[in-house]
This record gives sequence, structure tokens and C-alpha cells, in this order.
Amino acid sequence: MTRNTLGALFASLLVVSLSGRVEAQLPPNLGDGLLDPTIISIGNFPVSRASFFVAGSGGSVLRYQTSTKDWKDVSISGESRRLLGLRGSSAKNIWVGARHTTAEDLHVYGYDGAMWTQHVIGSPTLPPTALFDPRPGGIWSFGRTHTYVAVVSDVATRWWLMRWDGAEWHLLTIVQGGRASGGMYAVNPIEMYFVGEPDGAPGLWRWTGGHMEQVPAGSNLPTLGALNGVMKTDDTLIVSGITDSGRQAIWRGTWGSSFTKEFEATHTQKPVMGEANNWCLTDNRRRWVVGVDSANRAALYKKNAAGNWISDTGLAAEGACSPVMAAPGAGSLFLALNSCSKSSAGNDVHAILVDGGGWTLENPPGKHVWSSVWGAEGSGLIASPAVIAQLYTPFPGIFVAVGGF
Repeated sequence: MTRNTLGALFASLLVVSLSGRVEAQLPPNLGDGLLDPTIISIGNFPVSRASFFVAGSGGSVLRYQTSTKDWKDVSISGESRRLLGLRGSSAKNIWVGARHTTAEDLHVYGYDGAMWTQHVIGSPTLPPTALFDPRPGGIWSFGRTHTYVAVVSDVATRWWLMRWDGAEWHLLTIVQGGRASGGMYAVNPIEMYFVGEPDGAPGLWRWTGGHMEQVPAGSNLPTLGALNGVMKTDDTLIVSGITDSGRQAIWRGTWGSSFTKEFEATHTQKPVMGEANNWCLTDNRRRWVVGVDSANRAALYKKNAAGNWISDTGLAAEGACSPVMAAPGAGSLFLALNSCSKSSAGNDVHAILVDGGGWTLENPPGKHVWSSVWGAEGSGLIASPAVIAQLYTPFPGIFVAVGGF
């Protein structure tokens, strides 16, 4: 293939991707040598046929195809633990971790669309304290060479950030100041956010590729109440969690500035704090946060055109027995309710919202308790700056993402 042909190909990809949203500018460096300098990030662009994955008790994993409304069992053979932190970059690159209850090596699994591969992370990669009832506090993948796992254990005041480079695991940093047990949101490999249980300062952290920092006290985020969700839209962070007075709330702000509380529930009912599942949700048009209403029922708070957070009353028919997880997809939203009211068919319920179609409730096959969900949209183009420099692009310094493969 000639350079001109490659240039034409890249230009066509650029046109396609610019019909979506440009994800970011190339950073001036990629983490002070901690990252491969030839790799840049990906972004998700919606495709017309979203599918969703749910993971939970007994190593169970199911895939739901919205176009056919079919379930497929892709459970992990030989795994009996509860699974957490389900996340991927495409339907052929999915990661999930086990929730251990004894002191042992951490088990993480990668899925290539056909089979699961077990990764055992232990000494000397992780210190002994990390292997005391370990579990993932969040997983995010940018492709087969850039997958990150926040490892938490029953050691209450620290956690560990790991990276899979396609061949081996690396310990990037040991973090003091609480546990990142509530999930994570990553913009690219050198801008990732983590939420969880605080210790001295709010439970919000940022990884910059070279180091980890915790948002300081005085930022108007809770220093006692745990945070369970974070997302970034444009330059703004949206954080959900529990206030110091025990009520669910939503905050907005930027790193380094004080956060503004946009919503605080008047009732004392609050969601059961989940593990490794980010409860802040977004797509290109809406924003959602999962919680409970005043009757302790599963609730989905959405931001209306006036800028107010309101509860979606179409979902209030189910009682939440355990954490409620959700994942956005292409033109749809998926929730795993874990509701008691459907217990005759199994202690699990899922809800699907398709644009214009309203909510539908049903039980997946089997009897499981779900603890993590993920929506498989389009994946992205992983490109090298060196390659991009050799290809024609009228927008130097911008990397793009192309979905649907």
C-alpha cells in the first residue's frame, strides 16, 4: 500500500470520525516513560446494534443483543466467585475480576470474543497487603495493550493501580488515602478518575500518567461519605455519592476547583454501595445517575432540559434488594436491578430503555445476582503518532476514534 493510498484511507476515516465527537488532543507526553509513546487512546462511537454484558455470582457472564433480544451465556468456566468491574474496549476485548474473600492472588479475566483467559496477579507484582481479600475497584481498557485495574483489598487506607501491556502486568503506583472501590472513568491512559471510600480527604483520585493525586479536603466533596460514580463531559467532572450526612447527592466541578452540589435527596434512603461499578452514566445527549427513591426503590436520576435532576418514574416499579448497576449503549440504556419482586424467576432483573420505546423489565436466564454491567458500543482506532505523522491529515495534533468494528 502506497503512502498516498494510506493517506486517502486515513482521510476517509477522519471524515467518518468527525461525524462523531473528537475525543482529545494529543498530550505533550505520555506519562513520563510509563506508557508506550507510540500508542494513543480510543473513543467509543455508537453503532446501531448495541449489546450488553452482565457479570455476577458464580462466575456468570451473559451477553444481551438488543437487535435480536437474545441472551448468550459466556460464563467463565471453573470460576465460582462473584465477578466485578466488567469493562472492555469492544465485544472482543472484555475484562472482569473476581471478588475474593480469602487472602490469595487476584484473578482477572480477559475475553477475546470466543474464550476467557485467566490472569493471576500476585507476588512479586503486588505486595502482600494487596492480596488480603483482593478485588478490582474498577477496570478500564483501551485495547489489548492498555488495560488498567484498580486493586483494592480489606486494607482500608490504600489501593494499587495495575496495567496490562499485552504481555505482563505492571504495578504503576501504590495509593494512600482510602480505597478506590466505587469505579473509574478514563478519558485516555494519562487521564483517569477513580472514586470510592475516603480517608482524610474525599474519595476522588486522578491519574496523570506519571503519578496519582487525591482531591484535597475543602473541595466541597464529602470526606466521610463514599463516592460511587464519576464521569467527565467536556471539561467538567460529575460525581455521585453519599454526603457526610448520609444522603445521595450529585456534584459538578473541575479538578483543582471547588465542586458545586447540584442535587441532594431530601430522603434518607440511599443506594447500597456497589463495588467496581461506576454509577455515573453518560452518552452524547443525556446524563444519568443511579440511586434509590424515597421508598427505597431502584431509581434513575436524569438531568432534564432545565438543568434539574429528576427521577425517571417509569422505572420505579422495582424494589432494589442490592446494588443497581447500569450501562449506556447505542440508543439504549441497560440496568441490572437485582430486584426481590421477581424472585420467583430468579433474584435478578434487567431493564432496557430503547429510545422512544419506554422501559421493559424481564429476567435473564438462570438465577444469579448481578454485580457489574457494560454496554458494548463501537470500539475505536488505536493509532501511533508516528504512523499518523506519515499519513495525510488536515488536523495535526488531533487523534480520532472510529466506531463499529
